[in-house]
Amino acid sequence: MFIVFYMIEDLLIINESGALLYNWHPPGFVSNGKEDLLSGFLTAINSFATVERGEDIKSLKLKETQIIFEKYEELFQKLTFVITTKNTELIEMLHAILHELMDKFPKLFFDSLNKEFNGLVTQFRKFDSHMEEIIKSYGLDVS
Repeated sequence: MFIVFYMIEDLLIINESGALLYNWHPPGFVSNGKEDLLSGFLTAINSFATVERGEDIKSLKLKETQIIFEKYEELFQKLTFVITTKNTELIEMLHAILHELMDKFPKLFFDSLNKEFNGLVTQFRKFDSHMEEIIKSYGLDVS
């Protein structure tokens, strides 16, 4: 099954300073390696919207790509969970996946996220197995 390839292109978890804590791509997806640049850009544009318009961005629509944002502000480090996709037919499922991620990621890394960011992101790589479990729980193949 290749539905996951068309469903999620990028999953990013970003702290409020724009640091990319975690990113995930489906197996076989060729990343451009610019996730750090993307996370900084998305943080800047969301900060602009918050300051200038008084509201957060929930989604952005490019010509072919939909970018979905969800904020998690319950710990010392405020997080933004982002999924990019070209498959807009499954937006509701992507929102459900984001909410599940927002439940699991902060619980797993509570101690690290509930204090000032120390710059160490390698600890978050162990979330890969949880990400695959979440994707599979929606009947999607990650192999």
